[in-house]
Amino acid sequence: MGEEYYLVESLRGLEHLTSLRTLDVYEPWPVNLPDRSNLPHLESLHLTSYNGEHLPEPTGSFPALHSIIIEDGGLVDLPAAMFSPIGKDPGSSVSTQLTIENAGHFTTLPDNLGQRPVFRAITISGTATTELPESLGGVTVESITLKKNPRLSRIPEGLATLSNLTRVDISWSPELSSLPSSLFEVQTLDTLNVVRTGLTGLPSTLGDVSSLRLVDVSHNAIVTLPDSIGRLDKLESFVASANRIPALPSSITALPSLYYLDLSENQLTTLPSGLGAAVGLRFLLLSHNQLNDGLPEDISQIRLLEAINLGNNNLTRTPAFLNHRLGQGRENDDSLVNVHLNANPIATVPESVLTSHATIDLEGTNVSPEDPVVQRANEDGSDVAFTFS
Repeated sequence: MGEEYYLVESLRGLEHLTSLRTLDVYEPWPVNLPDRSNLPHLESLHLTSYNGEHLPEPTGSFPALHSIIIEDGGLVDLPAAMFSPIGKDPGSSVSTQLTIENAGHFTTLPDNLGQRPVFRAITISGTATTELPESLGGVTVESITLKKNPRLSRIPEGLATLSNLTRVDISWSPELSSLPSSLFEVQTLDTLNVVRTGLTGLPSTLGDVSSLRLVDVSHNAIVTLPDSIGRLDKLESFVASANRIPALPSSITALPSLYYLDLSENQLTTLPSGLGAAVGLRFLLLSHNQLNDGLPEDISQIRLLEAINLGNNNLTRTPAFLNHRLGQGRENDDSLVNVHLNANPIATVPESVLTSHATIDLEGTNVSPEDPVVQRANEDGSDVAFTFS
């Protein structure tokens, strides 16, 4: 027979297709798949809307299976035989892809998951899974995605032994209140996304993961950031919006690679002095906080800054660092082109901004379109633009 078999009307006779390599089931067949001990060459299994709760536990193994994709349907678990060592050599480096998505009844991964030593990616999303097997800590895997698992409350400590792990995405899991300390021992980790969970803080060991470039911990309940964040020399983007953070550690000013910082929707009242040392910063997003007029003036020294959002704070006047920075726009070919001051009780804007080529959002402030400075900008053909809606 050929290499591939597509289910059309029935699974009858499938067990006789001993050379079958790919099996795609696209329909909600309420039947069990046949014993796959007779399918020694099966490499890829893709089940979509499969209505059975269980797949039969075969007498043999799946020696060639390296792609398992489960989408929708009623499956609650997978047979342990699927994760028997691949190939004749138990230490085979052939990598496996495991994807389980939008399978709302799925609860349990087999304990022997770690018998497959190498995974390209593991994705468990939209399931009823409560925890992952401890054996996961014994595998090599590049990417782990755990999204929209509302009952997931625990990640195994064995993550420290995962080699080659570069990306972890744990999002939309409200029962998860902490991360395993071992996660912060993974020295290959490049991207960490922990969004919309019950996370209340980050450990001091965060700074030990020197390889981190991208971190998103938005929409959690975090109240403090560890001082060790200042040791992340490769960190380029840090997003911690929609948390409960009242203050920032001073060490955040010492991040040489940081270009994107989003701390919107927190409880910040001021910023640490020395932020001007973050010379690579291009985007600074601070809207919906409680920032007042005492912002550090050295922010004007961030020469690469392109956009700053200070909307929805408690500013009664344009910050001094902005007046200084915008007042030098034409002379220094200033990169700052987007300034959001909307929804602050600001009543006037200084004349110094007329030399800028920035767009300044004043919607919801006390500044009127008839303000003399605004009128002068319109009449003189200034490069600065004011928006009120």
